[in-house]
Amino acid sequence: MEAVVTKEIHVLTNSSAKALPGSISEEWRPFAVSVADAVAHLKEDQFLIISVKKSSRFIQFAGQGSFGLRAEVVANTFLSPGEWIDEAGLEELRHLGWRAPTGSPEAATPERDPDGSPNYFMQCPNPFDSTHLADVAVRTLSHVLGVPHPGFLEYQSFDAGGERLSFPSLGLRKVRKMARPTSAKNTSAALLAAMRQMTGIADLEYDEDGDVPVCSGSIVIFTSLAADGSSARIRAPLAVDVTPSPELLVLINEVNALTWYLRIVFGGTAIIAVTEVPLVPFVQEHFAAAFEEVCRAGDTLSDLLRAELAGGGLLETRTISTVRH
Repeated sequence: MEAVVTKEIHVLTNSSAKALPGSISEEWRPFAVSVADAVAHLKEDQFLIISVKKSSRFIQFAGQGSFGLRAEVVANTFLSPGEWIDEAGLEELRHLGWRAPTGSPEAATPERDPDGSPNYFMQCPNPFDSTHLADVAVRTLSHVLGVPHPGFLEYQSFDAGGERLSFPSLGLRKVRKMARPTSAKNTSAALLAAMRQMTGIADLEYDEDGDVPVCSGSIVIFTSLAADGSSARIRAPLAVDVTPSPELLVLINEVNALTWYLRIVFGGTAIIAVTEVPLVPFVQEHFAAAFEEVCRAGDTLSDLLRAELAGGGLLETRTISTVRH
């Protein structure tokens, strides 16, 4: 059963309407009204994600009860090179009040960095101005994420228990509901059993961070399970102790152009290969194929990156601390 959120629609004041950029579709103005109303009525542990169709670009809002509301914009870490936000867009994000990511996806987790985020974000304490926040969201979608019209968007909304919420006043297509595993615990056990069978290592276990580390050639591959058991993330540090530079970003872009199933990201001081595998339904052959590709390509890319970066004086080799099998 879906909870349909139907609340009174508030009208933007003339002053707030003028804040919207003038060189975009007029349809953004009524859309901003609907966004303002939606975020104003998000209760604690309710979430609204507005995303670009057939894209990884999104804005999301999370109700935090007495603590207000958290808003986030996807960072380049989670985007393919063709969707990266350019320097002008990043400057516009800062101008609009978005705070820069505070760390990599592995470092800036709610447990390790509760006040930060791997995305661009803003914390809106109570009482927050939902009209202003909607204006910022519209400018971000249109000027930074390059969305010409609200019709290019879709949304999903849900609470912490998984109940889906509806905001029909947004006028957007709702993302199709995905099947969910009956038990994340069962999926966790199935994934571990599959990895033991694939690797031939009978004593593989999840470590204290929730990862299953396995050595492959010159790299260590970490596999972890999403909290709801819907997917597995496979990641491999390819080069560590790397100093950021424009040349490094060019190199990562070139490597990403060669791989369609892996995302190569720079996580502060390390270059990491990441891919995610849906586990609903759990098909061991699909996961095994993805894992084997990360092993094969990751080892090759690691050698390539180490050679390129060492030659430029950017890389200092160090041993990755993990359980070796």
